[in-house]
Amino acid sequence: MDIYIMGSKIDFRVENERTIRDIIENISEVVYSYGQSITELRIDGKIYYPTDPELENILIDNVKVLEINIASFFEVSASLIFSLIPYVRKFKELIKSNLIDQYQFDEARQWIIDALVSSTDMIFVLSYNSKWIKTRNEIVGQLQETSFGEIKENEENKEKLLDTLQTLENLLTDLTKIFEKIENDGEIVFDSSIDNDISEMLELIEEISLSLQLGNDNEALNRLYEFADAFLDLFYYLNISIKFIKMHQDLYEKFKSYNFPNISETSKIIENIIAAINQKDFVYASDLLSYELKPKIEEISTLIKDIREIISSKFYTN
Repeated sequence: MDIYIMGSKIDFRVENERTIRDIIENISEVVYSYGQSITELRIDGKIYYPTDPELENILIDNVKVLEINIASFFEVSASLIFSLIPYVRKFKELIKSNLIDQYQFDEARQWIIDALVSSTDMIFVLSYNSKWIKTRNEIVGQLQETSFGEIKENEENKEKLLDTLQTLENLLTDLTKIFEKIENDGEIVFDSSIDNDISEMLELIEEISLSLQLGNDNEALNRLYEFADAFLDLFYYLNISIKFIKMHQDLYEKFKSYNFPNISETSKIIENIIAAINQKDFVYASDLLSYELKPKIEEISTLIKDIREIISSKFYTN
């Protein structure tokens, strides 16, 4: 079976997996760790969604090509918020015209709650105290407290629910304006994959140090090259974030007094570690790892948190 993610073929070794469900669960864990989510599958050309129960019955041996589409958490959440607007409008129409039964009501109400909570939890992960989340929580509470029987028996309860749904529609419409502010590069503030990169880099520092203590210089070098690749992603993230800040004068005014860690200095530290390992000077290499490289990565991690707070303030105000 050939497996493709966003059109690129991947090398996936099948071990204990028997069904497509098993494959998707394993790939989902990896994708999730990089701030992504599986949105759609094609099994020999036929479209499925990752939650389709039928996947459990499709054996790997019977599949030739598995194509997987993914999207960032931000893209998924934004898509949910946009799709909620017409859904809420239709829900309101059905309630007004009394063309909805209890099963339809309960199902629609729960889907709205689930979609609203999951999408906004991601978008506002950096600002749970914002007015948006407070309004959302009030709406969710009101929806949860309203039953189908109450709106059928009491016209006042029905009007209260319609008012709540109108407030929700207004909230969703306002949220779409946030996405217009974000533009293109601003989305990177929601990229949680960089946090995984930093965690991986700090783990690699420990692994490299251990390899050096055991005299495994080849293994230490291989791990250091992995570290360098992750550092390039970190460097890209910082450049894009800073570029976005400079494009917006109000953000730049808040940030221009910050002292940036010297990125070229960090690159130089990596070069010195490689040179020390090649010269079999493992003690010096270990010192550079523990006392220069690790503190620098921790400093950059703190800087990223500051960058996020400043960028996110543009989205969560007004």
